[in-house]
Amino acid sequence: MQEMALDELDLRLINALQIQPRVSWAALGRVLGVDPATLGRRWDRISTEGLAWVTGYAVDRLSPGAIVEVEAMPGKLLELAKALLEDPEVATVDITAGSRDLVLSVIAPTSEALYRYVLERLEKPNLVSKVYSHPIAKVLAEASQWRLRALDTMQVEALRALKPESGRMRRFNEFDEAVAEELFRNGRATANEIAASIGANQRRVRESIASQLSAGTIRLRTDVLRSESGWPVNAWYFLSLPAAHADRIARQLSRLDEIRTVLSIVGRYNIAMTVWMRTLEDVSRLEAAIEEQLPEVRIADRSVVMRTTKLVGTLLDENGRRRGYGATYLQRSATP
Repeated sequence: MQEMALDELDLRLINALQIQPRVSWAALGRVLGVDPATLGRRWDRISTEGLAWVTGYAVDRLSPGAIVEVEAMPGKLLELAKALLEDPEVATVDITAGSRDLVLSVIAPTSEALYRYVLERLEKPNLVSKVYSHPIAKVLAEASQWRLRALDTMQVEALRALKPESGRMRRFNEFDEAVAEELFRNGRATANEIAASIGANQRRVRESIASQLSAGTIRLRTDVLRSESGWPVNAWYFLSLPAAHADRIARQLSRLDEIRTVLSIVGRYNIAMTVWMRTLEDVSRLEAAIEEQLPEVRIADRSVVMRTTKLVGTLLDENGRRRGYGATYLQRSATP
């Protein structure tokens, strides 16, 4: 049996950073009962090896967006997936098995720019066979809120009770944008590291970080190599259900441990969601649970993700490890 790259303490550390991405090692050491220096060394190894990472995005850039299903020309799937990595409109690229070759999460600065990308630039000559786009009407549950569940209830509550450094509310400017873009690449970058990178005063950087996090204008997320998470199976589900009940049903769906993202979409389905599961057998078990608990829901289709090559701007290798940063419109200023 292959040895796991992440052990129990690693998973607890990652779970803690999902709850408090910028928690200090001293504070986290008190919650976990582990020496802070040990936690720091472990995170250095985990992040350097691309096993887990903290990134972020601007909350006000979550829309307009679309979920786009793509069929590639025969023999061109991997070439197409690679070509899409360079498009800032494409936040996430999933290579899937099933009725579509790719599922893309697409974000653009305006609705016109979104439609222009799907209609004009996504139709790459000699690579794309078919495109089905589904504009996102509402984000009902976000993957950034999904948790590993490696901590006990008391540890989770202790982490939630930690109060990050507060910042005064003010109008944000280009300097704050520069600080944010550094956090988007590395959500645990220190004020000193960011100050050195952008050539700024460390105190001013610290104030900018505190202000933006306090205002909720940026959101940090901790991601983990799926194959080492204990939840190695990833799938997209496409659902049809009565529109009047979409919000209620989405809330019920998001309570299931496996479900990471729930989106209200417009198209041949009206709900798209991503799930992580422990085994392929859980696909049938999850579907049975949904059918039993939510009889109004019809599971129209599903696709297992074979490989993710871009995840909210982070570039992943063939094993799912972080290998770089590709950026998207979620994470930088852009004109239409």
